[in-house]
Amino acid sequence: MEDRQSIAFGSLLRDTSGSPDPERRQGLGGQSLGRQEFSRWVGMGFGALASIAYIWSVSYFSDDFSYLRHQATQDTVWGALTPSNAFISLIFEQYTHVFFLYFSSLEVTWLPQVLKTLYVIACLYMCGRFFSLFMPPTLGQAASFLFVFFPSHESTVYWYLGQYLMLTISLYFYAYYLAYRQAFGLAVVFALMASFISYGSPAPAAAMTVLAWRKLGNRQALLLLGPNLLYAMYYVVTSKLMGLGIQRLNDSAPLVLIRQFVFQMFTFADATIGPSVWIKLFYGLGELTLLSASLTLVGAVVFWRTTNLKASLVAFRVDRDLLYALTVMTFVAFSMLAITGRYPNIAFNLGNRTNIFGTALLTFLLLWAWSRTRFVTVIIILFILSVTGISNHWKKWSAIQAKAITDIQGTLEDNPQIKTLFVSGMQYSRLGAFDHIELFSEVWVVSSITELLTEGQTTARPLNGNHRLMENGRLLDIRYDEYQDIPENLYVLDFHTDDLRVIPREKLNEYLATLPGFKRHWLQIIDNEFIRRWILKLMPRLDYVFAT
Repeated sequence: MEDRQSIAFGSLLRDTSGSPDPERRQGLGGQSLGRQEFSRWVGMGFGALASIAYIWSVSYFSDDFSYLRHQATQDTVWGALTPSNAFISLIFEQYTHVFFLYFSSLEVTWLPQVLKTLYVIACLYMCGRFFSLFMPPTLGQAASFLFVFFPSHESTVYWYLGQYLMLTISLYFYAYYLAYRQAFGLAVVFALMASFISYGSPAPAAAMTVLAWRKLGNRQALLLLGPNLLYAMYYVVTSKLMGLGIQRLNDSAPLVLIRQFVFQMFTFADATIGPSVWIKLFYGLGELTLLSASLTLVGAVVFWRTTNLKASLVAFRVDRDLLYALTVMTFVAFSMLAITGRYPNIAFNLGNRTNIFGTALLTFLLLWAWSRTRFVTVIIILFILSVTGISNHWKKWSAIQAKAITDIQGTLEDNPQIKTLFVSGMQYSRLGAFDHIELFSEVWVVSSITELLTEGQTTARPLNGNHRLMENGRLLDIRYDEYQDIPENLYVLDFHTDDLRVIPREKLNEYLATLPGFKRHWLQIIDNEFIRRWILKLMPRLDYVFAT
């Protein structure tokens, strides 16, 4: 009986003759047309309110500071519109994100916050319309929320310049939706935007092409594929032939690529369904306040009652073509990341953005499990509560880092002789036992901040457990094998002790030995030599993780 229902539902989805969408038909969960529309907009309203509540008061992170500094050096609006070398590869983001930093500053954060929130709401809408082609509208909005706010990749939501992966997937999902509605011109426009906003766009492009081929026909499939083929040619020409943008295409041997592909699969499993994500959910719950937990639970109950979500779960059937397409997106992403030779899937730190591709598949499977057993409701509730807690963490860290920036400003004003400031402490936020959101750990972040504070008169460098003073008198960052020259005496602002100290270069290694290492993964807190050797065999460059 289930198979016949699934086939009937699938054939309904394949109907492109202009008949009403499956999302508008009566009978999905026994809901009338009016009830379905009401449920859709209630779901969208809840998503919009959650986005505002989650994102507001969340500030700048990582590359945001770099391009805040870059835009501050532009004399004209035209200069602010011109892409820097790094954004040649994702040129559309120059106009959705980077440009607006020209009107912002360390003190003026409201514009990026507004834009971040609007982009998340737009992604919830686009993904909701897409998923509603394959399930009742209420469930489609729920799927959109779970996918966008999936805790293993929350940097794609809260990090302003890190939203490009969320946008590339959402825009491609909506391009498919438009192709389904036979709005072919708009479908091509959205596919172009999706392609040129991220070098990760081949994964959703491949997925939507497969889905369109299976459901809509060859013409629609080519319409969705064509813009990404254009982007691929553009990327190869600009990066490989012209040497512009960020280089992602490494010339690795086939055996190395296979090894890195396997590593992507295992790290993805750990970051999204394995120990890492469960640890993160646990620590996210620990960030809840009584008020935020209460409001989240009340919101969940009201959503359940007003949208009749239970009926939508009863009506849910697995669409095999969508399942195939989301699986394609997951494995194409593994292949892309294997080619780069970088970005293992992790749940902590801003690098977690790369595991977003496969979480669409996991969201779909989670809804399937929820439709089969109500026990999954407990997991969904914990999931949403943890999302709220993680949002609290980003807000708290935003306030802490604002205070730290003020402390740096005060130090530089009191010591105008400092031309290079070294900063230790405040390298990452602390989420439970793990280091999470970066701050002063990267040279491009701390230097951008001090240059913004002093109009380029003073720069800065981080000091942490990843640094070593070499015999040639240069400082090594073991994560990147990068060196920098350092002076005879270092002015060090130590956030561990809240003081400014002068450290002679010959005493630097003694000081570095007192600084704590970073914990980015649960493997760093267990002693398992077999696992460590296995990881390093697959990706040798991660040796530094176990050295700190």
